[in-house]
Amino acid sequence: MGKIKSVAAYDLYKPDFPTEPVSVGERNVILDYMRSFEPSYRTASKVFDPVKGKWTSLELEAFTDGTWGWDTNDIYLFDRYELKLDPGFSSMLRKR
Repeated sequence: MGKIKSVAAYDLYKPDFPTEPVSVGERNVILDYMRSFEPSYRTASKVFDPVKGKWTSLELEAFTDGTWGWDTNDIYLFDRYELKLDPGFSSMLRKR
């Protein structure tokens, strides 16, 4: 197996992370995909919301499909604030 690529790159504690609007249909496809995997691991940490500047009640979990890796921070920020994802990840999902 090769190196796992991150679906997004940002500083978790800065509220100015990159965003990119996506259509409702593409958004749903991406969220369904990201949520369809069992966690690779769980931690005692929670998801941090950098816009609100506080921790959420969501548990921090990590996921991978063998090529791409993401965690519940990525899912939360994409769902709430349209976190910009790596174009390669989005393109892979469009081709499915």
